[in-house]
Amino acid sequence: METARSFSHLLKGQNPPFSLAPILNHFGIYEVRTRILYPELARIIFYGGHPIIEVNSLFSEENHRFSVGHELGHVILNEANGKDRFAISCDIKEEEEKADIIGRELVIPSWAVSFLTPRNGLQFQKASMSSLTLKNVARYFGVGAKVMRDRLVKDFGWYEIPNKK
Repeated sequence: METARSFSHLLKGQNPPFSLAPILNHFGIYEVRTRILYPELARIIFYGGHPIIEVNSLFSEENHRFSVGHELGHVILNEANGKDRFAISCDIKEEEEKADIIGRELVIPSWAVSFLTPRNGLQFQKASMSSLTLKNVARYFGVGAKVMRDRLVKDFGWYEIPNKK
């Protein structure tokens, strides 16, 4: 995880949603493109000798951002484990969960979450949020509500408060 955080400095100076281009460039990813994939959300392939991330065109742009982060998570895990950067990974649950955590860190860096304050037009209490606020914050970071919820609840230990009807 520390490795993923070390790459988030490449995003500083930007406003959300953060461009992953500096990280893609660092790892030599030649292109990100969309196409219909089944059953995958995304994958890394080589085309003309260049690594390319393909994301499933059947899903939203918000899902694409996280999927790219997730695939970069696999690259970071491979390097951290002494493997080739683009080694094919087996669909191991633990590895997929780690790639998810790293992916969330890359698209929603820890340092950026710490800036969620009313001055940014976002109403947050340190340990709670409403579903409406969650959707607004997800939109702010350019990710889906589920990814934002997982980032705050799973990675930071925040919890949701139900919307009042």
